[in-house]
Amino acid sequence: MGLDMEKNKKWIRLFFIFLAVMWLLTIISKSIYVSGLTRVKTDVLSRKYIEHIVEADGIVLAGGEVAVNVLAGLRVERIAVKQGDAVKQGDALFTVDLRDLEELIADKEAQIERLELQLGTAQFNEVLDAQKREVSRLWAKEDYDNADKETQLAVDRAQSALLDAENDLRKHMDTSAPHTSGSSRKKAWEKYNDWKKRRYALEDRIAELEKEIQRLKDEIADASGEDAQAANEENAGASGEDVQTQEDLEHAKTEETGMEGADTGDTQEKGNADKNREKTGEDAADKKALLAEKESELEACRAELTELERNPVSQPDYSAEESEYDAWQQTKSNLEDAVQAAKHALEDAKLARESTLREKRRALASAEVTASADATIGIYNMDIAALQGEIADLNDVKSSQGCVTAKADGYVLEILVATGQRTTDTAAMLLADTTSEYMFRFGITKEQSKYVQLGDSVELSLNSADHKKVTVTADYIEENTAGGYDVTCRLGDAKAPIGSYGVAKRTVQGEMYPSAVPIDAILEENKVYYLFTVNEKTGILGKEYYVERLKVNVVDQNDRYAAIEGAAIGADTQIVIFSSKELKQGESVRLEE
Repeated sequence: MGLDMEKNKKWIRLFFIFLAVMWLLTIISKSIYVSGLTRVKTDVLSRKYIEHIVEADGIVLAGGEVAVNVLAGLRVERIAVKQGDAVKQGDALFTVDLRDLEELIADKEAQIERLELQLGTAQFNEVLDAQKREVSRLWAKEDYDNADKETQLAVDRAQSALLDAENDLRKHMDTSAPHTSGSSRKKAWEKYNDWKKRRYALEDRIAELEKEIQRLKDEIADASGEDAQAANEENAGASGEDVQTQEDLEHAKTEETGMEGADTGDTQEKGNADKNREKTGEDAADKKALLAEKESELEACRAELTELERNPVSQPDYSAEESEYDAWQQTKSNLEDAVQAAKHALEDAKLARESTLREKRRALASAEVTASADATIGIYNMDIAALQGEIADLNDVKSSQGCVTAKADGYVLEILVATGQRTTDTAAMLLADTTSEYMFRFGITKEQSKYVQLGDSVELSLNSADHKKVTVTADYIEENTAGGYDVTCRLGDAKAPIGSYGVAKRTVQGEMYPSAVPIDAILEENKVYYLFTVNEKTGILGKEYYVERLKVNVVDQNDRYAAIEGAAIGADTQIVIFSSKELKQGESVRLEE
């Protein structure tokens, strides 16, 4: 019994040892797993004002600059100051080489001598040119007068030739040529044509009547012959019928009844023949009467034709008259052409006179024009005066032993000359004007320019002896070459060494946003903003944490916080604000306190 108890205790101890080992292995495995996870820190959404602070370094500038100017071309022998030095009125700034200065004076005096010689030559040439212009004017006036006389003579001659031509034409027009008018010629031709037409008509009528008379005579003669023959035939027929009647009387009686119709026909035929003979006789009488009438008309026509030929009308002939008239017209045309040619010659003479005189007037006007402005003499005088002034200035520098001094108190802002080099026509040095108000200038980016506008207050921390802080306003804002802006502020009564540095600070209180997160929580990829939230899940080793990526819109931000919208994030949602390495969607993480 005791042995079994011991054995059971041993197995129980082994079991607990096994459980302890398993627990220890689990702890070790979990520790190894957890140590390999990405470590993250989290925070939750909060309500915050997004405050914007613009802070930039700047420099104290003089409110004005005073240029130190000297004659150009002076060789600098020694510079007595350096940039940033304070100088008093009369302090030496730099000196020039006196030997070189004397050479410059001698060279300018030589230039004056050359200019004076050139001036004398220019004055002599001016007088000579004036004399030449006067001679040219006189010649041009003489040419104009001669051209006026010559062209007027040509016009007078052309006028006289025109008058002669017009007189010749007038005389010719006074001696007109014989000429039958068109109406008279028409009447003469109508009279001649009427006479000729009447003659032709009578001749045609006579020939027609002669033919008709001959035809009537022939018809009458033919009718007379036919009547005689008919009479002879009728007499012979009557004798034959009597003999036949006697011989056949008996036979006729026998056939009397059957022959009645035939006898009636013979009797009718005989009657018709008698009627034809009577009509033929009447026609012959009518034709004879018509023949007599036509013969009478023929005699009248012949008598009228004889009378017409005794009083003939001559055919009109105007050829001689027309030849004489054509010659008169040709002479008239020639004279008119001569008048027209004389007119053209007169016009040409007038035009030639006008053109010639215009040309001569222009030549005279050109000769009388005042000489073009020539500033040579004036320029020589000005150059001489300028050189004389430069020599006086050089002598002033020489009298001061070549020392250039400050005209007023100030600071040396910039030295624009170098030892051994010559001065230019620009400033040799720039001094700060201590009598004007000092300025402070600092630069901002384009993003910061939204929070610094003209007239905004700016807090300055100046690098002065008392490190005093002053509040000023943004008085000037201008774009700089770096793509940002330079802001300049007047310092007013505040004093600091020119060229000393300071810090400008501008704080802008933003809006209150209900959803703000630390700026480290916001990540950006291709201009898209997102963040990670931490969620719980159950894994093989128990409760685990993983991250989820959410897209958000950043509506405002500063260097500490960002206001977001566009994502469903609860007030208790843990938002990653730090990770030991880059996170991925759904990745398991380890929270850090």
